[in-house]
Formats: sequence, C-alpha cells, structure tokens
Amino acid sequence: LAFDALLSRVATSRTKKETLAHKTEKPTVSELNPYWADGGTGMPENGASTAAATKPVLTSANESWLRRAYDRAREEAQSSDRSLRSILLDRWDEETVRAMEETFSHSRHSGNNRSPKDSRYHANKSRPRWKRDVSGQSNDPIRPRSHERSPERSRTDNLTASNLSMDRSHKPMSETINSQPVEATKEVEERFVNDDDINAAAAKLMKAELMGDENKTVKLRSNLEKLREAQRRGIKIRLTKTVHASHSERSSDDKVVHLTTLNRFGNEMPLHLRAQSSLPSAVRRPTECSRKETDSHYDHAPVSTVEEMLRDELLDSGRSSDRQFLAMAAKCHRGAEDEYDDAFLSKKALSQETVRYRQKTDAISDYKRKTFAESKCSVCMENTARHLIISVGQRVFLSIPEHASLTPGHCFIAPHEHIGAMTRVDEVAADEANAYKQKLCKLASRSLGLSHGSYVFLEVAAYPNAYKHHVRIECIPVDRDALEELPLYFKKALHELGSEWDQNKRVIQLRRPGFGARDSVPDNFGYFSVEFGHRGEGFVKVIEDWSSFPLYFGREVIGGFLDKSSELWRNPKREPLESLRRKIVHFEELWEPFESGLTLDLPPTETPDEGEPEGPVLPPSMCL
Repeated sequence: LAFDALLSRVATSRTKKETLAHKTEKPTVSELNPYWADGGTGMPENGASTAAATKPVLTSANESWLRRAYDRAREEAQSSDRSLRSILLDRWDEETVRAMEETFSHSRHSGNNRSPKDSRYHANKSRPRWKRDVSGQSNDPIRPRSHERSPERSRTDNLTASNLSMDRSHKPMSETINSQPVEATKEVEERFVNDDDINAAAAKLMKAELMGDENKTVKLRSNLEKLREAQRRGIKIRLTKTVHASHSERSSDDKVVHLTTLNRFGNEMPLHLRAQSSLPSAVRRPTECSRKETDSHYDHAPVSTVEEMLRDELLDSGRSSDRQFLAMAAKCHRGAEDEYDDAFLSKKALSQETVRYRQKTDAISDYKRKTFAESKCSVCMENTARHLIISVGQRVFLSIPEHASLTPGHCFIAPHEHIGAMTRVDEVAADEANAYKQKLCKLASRSLGLSHGSYVFLEVAAYPNAYKHHVRIECIPVDRDALEELPLYFKKALHELGSEWDQNKRVIQLRRPGFGARDSVPDNFGYFSVEFGHRGEGFVKVIEDWSSFPLYFGREVIGGFLDKSSELWRNPKREPLESLRRKIVHFEELWEPFESGLTLDLPPTETPDEGEPEGPVLPPSMCL
C-alpha cells in the first residue's frame, strides 16, 4: 500500500509539472508582445510554429473563408513577383495549401462555369444567418465597392516615364453619399515633382515596411529615390492618375426651386426664413419673481419693428399654431404630476435655428409631395391631351371630357395651378373662371338649341389641404325646365347627405353670383357646391367624411332627373376616337364666337405710373 501511494504521488507531481510548463509557454495577459521573449524578433515566425497553430483540415465550415483567402492570395500573386504557392505557405502549412490548391484551383478552371455573382451567392449562403448580406449588395472582399474603398486606394498615380507606380492619395473621402457608382477617369499630366508627391511616396513606403512586405518595400524605396532625384535635378515627369468624378460634376443638371408654404388662410406663399443675424437665440434672463434662477420661456428680441411683425403674421404657416399647441400640451403633461409654481417657466423656447430647420424641411417635403402629385394628376393641363383643350386663359383653361358626355356641351373649367379648391385661387383666377361661366351660359342659350337654358356648375373640393386632389368645375348644360326644378332636387339631396353626427349639417346659399363657394365657406374646409346658371342661385355643403361621399354625386342627381343611364354618370367609359373627334370639332365651332370677347369681361389690370418702379403687384392681403 505504501508503494502504491508513492507511485500515485510521483504521477501527480509529474502531471502538475507538465501543466505548469504548458502554462508558462502561453503568453500572460500583461505581456504586450510575446514574440520578444527568449530573444525573439518581435514578429511571428513564418515557419513550423505558424503552421502548427493553423488548422490543417479543410471542412465545410471553413471552406467559404478559405476560398476568399485563396482568391486574395491569387490577386496578390498577380500584382507582385511572387508565386501563389509561396504566399500560401507563408500563412498555412503544406497540407492545408495542398488541399486548397486541389479544391479551389480545380473548381475555378474546370467545367464549372459558375459566374462570380453565383459564387458570391453560395458563399453568402454558407454563412450563418446573422452574418449573411441582407442588403442585396456584394460582400466580396476582393473587389470592394467604390464608395467603401479606403482613402489610400481612392486615387493612384503612375509615373509612366520611369515605370513607377505609387499611391499619392491622402485626401479624405467625400461626405456626400451618391446612389450612382463613382465614375473614374484617367488624367495624364507632365509636371515637376513637388513635396506632396515625396510625402505620399514616403508614407506608402512606411506602410509597406510596417506590413513586412519586402518586395513592395524595395519597389517603393526605388520609386522614392527616383522622385527625389527628379526633384533635385528639376526634371518634369509624366504622372498618370485616376480621378473620380465629383458629385458636383455628376449633378450638374440639378435645378434650383423656390420653396413655398401655406399660410393660415390656405394660400401658397414663398417660404420666409429670417436672417441668422435677426434670430437671437433664447437668452437666460431672471424673472421678477423671488426665484432668480427661473428662466423665461419666451425669446427676448431687442428689436422688432411693426413691419416685421406684420410680415411674420401674414407669412405664418398654418402649422405654427398646431406646433405651439402641441408644445404647450407636452409641457403640461411633463409637469402634470409635479407641483410647480409655474410649469411654463421651467424650459426655454426652442432655438431659432431649430425652427428654421423645421420650416425648411417641411417646405422641401411639401415640394416633393406636390411634384409627385402633379406628375400623376390627370386634371393638370400638362397631363391633359392637347386635342381635349378648347381654350386656355391666363389662370384657367376649358377642356372637353374624354369619356362620354352626360349632355351635349359637357365640359370642364380647371385652374392651371394644382390646387384643391376654388376658394384658394387668387382673384384673377376667380374672375377668369366667372368670365368662362358667363360665356358658357350664353353659348347654351344661343348655340345649343336650349331655349332659355343654361349650365349647371358642379364643384367637388376634396382634401383642400392635400396635394392629391386637383379641383375642376364640371359644366353640364340643361334646358329651362330642368334649370327651374333641379334646385329643389339638389337641396333635398344635400339635406339627406351625411350622417346625423355631422357638425356642419346646414346647406349654405351661395353669396356671390358666378364665384361658387368663394366667400361662403372657410378656405380649409372641403365642400361640394352647385350653381345654376349665371343668376347666382346655388348651394354649398361642407363635407366631413369623404369616404362616404361619392364624387359623382352631382352627376347622379342630374342624370336621375334627366333619366340618363348610370353608365353615363357613375363610371363613364372612354369615348371612341371618331365620335370624340366629332364632339371636339362641334364644340370648337360653337365656342369660336365667344373666344375673342373672353378677355373683355376680365377686370382691367392696373398699370403703374411712370415714376413708380416696375414689378409684380402684391395682393391686398400682403400689402404692408
């Protein structure tokens, strides 16, 4: 028993010694560079130690990244004078290199004609799910994308006279992110060597020395010596550099637009941003109360004239009041559960720079929405077929429907501007639309064969605050009997329209003859209006729920009274080209006598005196 105990002690002590010796071979955490130990060179040896530490087995788990490493080594061998096998042996052992050559070289040069895109796809598929490329772009490390290249590789200068190649780019990458790839062009210039070329070559040489690439170091050192010799002797050399097109050159076709905004009355006004010098930031000022630390909530501008205050009030956007209300509500909510003497004196107002940024951002967003809506709008004159346009005025135009007409003489009056309601157009457009209505009423009584007949004008102003709707006045001619009885039908239909919970149930009488709902409903309200002839009789009703309101409501009432088929007023089909041509020619012949005298009914424009400066006349609401 004593002998067995002695043997067990010896075995235990031997195991402990081996474990301790194995631990001493590993570098400690506090040791900065373990390669300096035992008289080392400070760099890992490219020998058996590196090969022993490398996994020599080629499995499915490491095949994808070994394939990419093999491709990188092949690229390095093509750009340098070394062989592919020597580069691979510097990184892996003989067995791993042999397996890589047998696997990757055969798959690349055999009958497998898989494209690089497919190989990247399979390499991406073999990765774990969280490492896959979900952006749809290439993750190939061999050929980095142009906007991901390092600054050292963004521009390369080749000294062709002495067969030199160097990377002299030391400028940072542009902060502008472009969706299109960078276009690279080669420029050749012959000039003297300057200090920047010497510094760039020296930096490249230092980087190669730190990387331990001897071949590249020798080549760059030779280039640097030749550059210094050319600078010392004052010899011109030819430099070939690759320059990427700047963003300003590629975006030379960008256009400058004038941003606009809507004031609280719904009128479109130019965006007014006060100058930075006239925008003092919120200052900290003690109040008159006992607590001197309390900051005032409001900005204290030292100077503000009456003209500036009036201009700010006229150009104020309708969103400003909403934002002020939301800011007050948020402050009330923050201090609702606390006890403050004055909850509104605890925070300062937002800086004027933030307000300017919000105003500009909103104006840009509105411009983008308006541009997109105008490109898809079928009512705008730019998108209307030219053969359908009968007359073009200064602010409005007259057109013929492309579909089947409800009655002969059916037409549209629409403003040039993409606007949601006729209550928001200016006075010139409203007067011109009134002149068109008067001419159409005369045309109905004289040329359409309707004794004492006239037109019924329908207007649907849906979503006046949005850009998705373009208002137009639908003009439908009727005879005398229908003109006398239709007001009763429309009044009854408007009373039955909507639900019992609507806040605006009343049917409003039109105030100004020929101007529709103008001056009858507020500018920000959506409505439906109907006007009978030029006598001024008509109704308007504010619509609150547009999801339950049919846009063909007016045509339905007239079509039901005239006993027309539902195919003509609900969803009329497109008229054949031959019948459409005859309809257009007939209406143009009827309208020609009234085209010449159209401008006589427009209000005369005031011409400035000779002593006054020329320029556009401001509307009365903007005059100071």
